Amino acid sequence: MVVGYRIPAAPRTESRSHELTDSAELRLFALSRRLTNCQPRTIETYQYHIGRFLGFARKPVQNIEKSDVELYLLGFQERQCSPHYIRSVHRNLSIFFGWLVAEEMLRQSPMRSHPRPKLPRRGKDFLSREDFERLLAVFPNNFVGARNRAWLWLLWSTGCRLDGLVKLKQADLDWKQSRIRVIEKGNKERYVPFTPDAQTAVWRYLKMRVVYMKGRDQFQELWIGEERQPMKYHGLQSVMRLLINRAGLTVKDHHHIFRRTWAYRNLKAGVPVKFVQLVGGWSDLATMEGYVRAMQSDDALNVQWH
Repeated sequence: MVVGYRIPAAPRTESRSHELTDSAELRLFALSRRLTNCQPRTIETYQYHIGRFLGFARKPVQNIEKSDVELYLLGFQERQCSPHYIRSVHRNLSIFFGWLVAEEMLRQSPMRSHPRPKLPRRGKDFLSREDFERLLAVFPNNFVGARNRAWLWLLWSTGCRLDGLVKLKQADLDWKQSRIRVIEKGNKERYVPFTPDAQTAVWRYLKMRVVYMKGRDQFQELWIGEERQPMKYHGLQSVMRLLINRAGLTVKDHHHIFRRTWAYRNLKAGVPVKFVQLVGGWSDLATMEGYVRAMQSDDALNVQWH
């Protein structure tokens, strides 16, 4: 190094624009995702993260370099964003640039030698049965309370993702075979258990729904809001946040914790990992292995140490 030469500090990412920027490549990418039956919310996520990065880089995609990506991700670290969020951003950018290379719009991806951000190996939290009972106890004895109780029971007993439960129709409930048909990410169909407790809660909700709708119920959607219209994704998200707060629970991922707890509870009960993976709709065993480690750690703590 030359004496007296000072390496200039990297420019702070806050000085660059983070406005959503569109491009022909991004529009084509979004179109290709639609043609492969990618979920609309997933496409919106792609467009948001990629659009913000293009607004930051402010150059054609063919001119984007590895250093642009590094500075962009560094900005999230400086703002102390969570490692999971940074990894999600990295993944969206990797998919986009990988698609550009596959479509021969780009010679090589600026992500090719950029490793995925590492995640801290920390234990996941789960809901206890006591937590679940606290949630059930916050409901009034009316239509809204019956609907929310049915919603909670399906979250607790099916292991479904939020998206799958939101899109349920009454015809998806198979009362005779005690199972529920769900359509989740990637437009994949599977069946999940319809347990007696869940059936009781859903039956009570549907019975109160008849009275609440005053003979004007022509909807096939399972979930109806206070306005007597089918509920959407964000509406049920808001309901869940309200219930968590009223129960006095501290939970970050309001819905996914139910899915994680369902898997953990069944593994603890001795259900084979492969069955839990199949019914839960996990594409690989990596997630299951994390739950198994949590279960084994829990069992180890219950040993009578001397």
